[in-house]
Amino acid sequence: MIKFMASHRRQQEKVSAYFQSMSSYWTDIYASGSVQGKVYRERQAAALAWIDSLALVPGSKVLEIGCGAGFLSVALAQRGLRVQAIDPAEAMVELARRHAVESGTAELLSLAVGDVSALTFEDGCFDLVIAIGVIPWLEQPESAIQEMARVTRPGGHIILTADNRAGLVVLLDPWYNPVLRPLRLLVKGARARLRPHLPSPGAPEATFHSRRFIDEALASAGLVKTSGKTLGFGPFTFLYHRLLPEALGLPLHQWLQRLADRGVPVLRSTGVSYLVRARKLDSLPLEQSTSATEEAVSTARSQHQPSKGPLTEGSRASRGVGVGEAMHDERQVHGANTSEFSASHRRQQEKVNAYFRSQSSYWKEVYASGGVAGKVYRERQAAALAWIESLSLMPGSRVLEIGCGAGFLSVALAQRGLRVQAIDPAEAMVELARRHAVESGTAELLSVDLGDVCALAFEDGCFDLVVAIGVMAYLKQPELAIQEMARVIRLGGHVILTAGNRAGLVNLLEPWYNPVLRPFTSLVKGALVQFGLRPWSPNKALHSRRFIDEALASAGLVKTSGKTLGFGPFTVLHHRLLPEALGLPLHQRLQRLADRGVPVLRSTGVSYLVRARKPTSSCPP
Repeated sequence: MIKFMASHRRQQEKVSAYFQSMSSYWTDIYASGSVQGKVYRERQAAALAWIDSLALVPGSKVLEIGCGAGFLSVALAQRGLRVQAIDPAEAMVELARRHAVESGTAELLSLAVGDVSALTFEDGCFDLVIAIGVIPWLEQPESAIQEMARVTRPGGHIILTADNRAGLVVLLDPWYNPVLRPLRLLVKGARARLRPHLPSPGAPEATFHSRRFIDEALASAGLVKTSGKTLGFGPFTFLYHRLLPEALGLPLHQWLQRLADRGVPVLRSTGVSYLVRARKLDSLPLEQSTSATEEAVSTARSQHQPSKGPLTEGSRASRGVGVGEAMHDERQVHGANTSEFSASHRRQQEKVNAYFRSQSSYWKEVYASGGVAGKVYRERQAAALAWIESLSLMPGSRVLEIGCGAGFLSVALAQRGLRVQAIDPAEAMVELARRHAVESGTAELLSVDLGDVCALAFEDGCFDLVVAIGVMAYLKQPELAIQEMARVIRLGGHVILTAGNRAGLVNLLEPWYNPVLRPFTSLVKGALVQFGLRPWSPNKALHSRRFIDEALASAGLVKTSGKTLGFGPFTVLHHRLLPEALGLPLHQRLQRLADRGVPVLRSTGVSYLVRARKPTSSCPP
């Protein structure tokens, strides 16, 4: 720890000295007509547009880290926000102070020298924290992001930028290209040894990060990413030398940026800066959830807690993140496999959890969207609900929903008088579902917790129905999950689940999903993620209907119904082939034919929805 602090201090001193000496440059560059100046101004304008969209009330507290000459801080103070700005360089703070006085915003703008990795502010005291152009100069950006999250109030926002290691500007200049970094360090070391009398370069080296690294750092700090984009296409250089005059560089940047803003592949992820916005969840960690939500759901938890007894610290871990210390013991009780699998499962589950934390707003919005994907998800849920209603479960029957997401299905079940226990491995999803339960007035019948499908913290045979919609695709060993579902169902109870259909038309026509091309696409995806050209996302596993049916049978369950559904959106390399105006009627037409039992179509929907029953005796009939 002492070694790190010393290293951090040395790095900080170098950065502070650099910005101290270059303060006039950073003042002038924003007013210049160069490509560099335009990129910086557009970056600031994009951040301001996001801030305006938050509709913060006048007087809201904002912290700007690395304020530089104070242009952004002044713009925020002019909007009536109360701004605290810090910078490690005294010269920058003095410039920003002068700028505040000249602009008449000194009453709303306070400035001080400060270090992002050791902020001298209380927990949760700011509505918004901004760090534009700060991350590249930090030795440990993760600890800085942790500090930003600490001083942001629950429900508050963070906006920051990082230098994109996959930026075109970076990749085309050998001096910046991350692949050539070892060679660059070798050249610098040789120069220092062969010519020790020459002064070392004064400027500290900025660090480029992948978008994946930044997203994971935000998620690790308990923040949910809500927006992200890359911007800036210039100036293009080769070994520090400009390749184009400003007269050509400016229009080239503007043209490439317009294409990137339209979502053109490659360009949308190769701007020189990665601008990202994240939100701090409205509650503390689940053990300390907000009092309003706890009061609303406490009655339901006391009435329905089908766990293995009082929640000790160990049992809370297994029903919490679900992939931690308690999982090994759970697996020993229920026929565990090897510790090697446990570790592999834990790594996979942690990555999936981080992904769903970062994508929680998408999964909430897609169900309400008018697109093909939204319609497919709603029809899948409606089909599951129709099957559940056909079971004629008595009011008060116990239901477990695994992978509850934003809680739409759980709420619908609670509204039918069923007593629902919902679990999800992602804290952001659990929080959304809890809020949904309170808003819908179903909190007395609906309990929501963190949990792991492969190590369910419930007694044998304690549920009448188990539902797992959209879960199988994200599991390494779905057979073990189905075994766990079968364990917690009572004799005569039912399981309803979905799996990604490997024979689905959507999957066969998309090279990215086609199972025949899977080895090649996995290799390509890994390379794209490695270089930051594509954010990490779980490899959704596609299964044959036969595989799922055999897994159900191996768990002692008898299949009673099965169907495939979903014909869209059709894509090639993740790009839509049809506009929604054509994709929606095509899906509806194909689904009607599939429902009538038309050969081929009846088995090629994108999802396989299946229902199974646990026999009333130990031996299947």
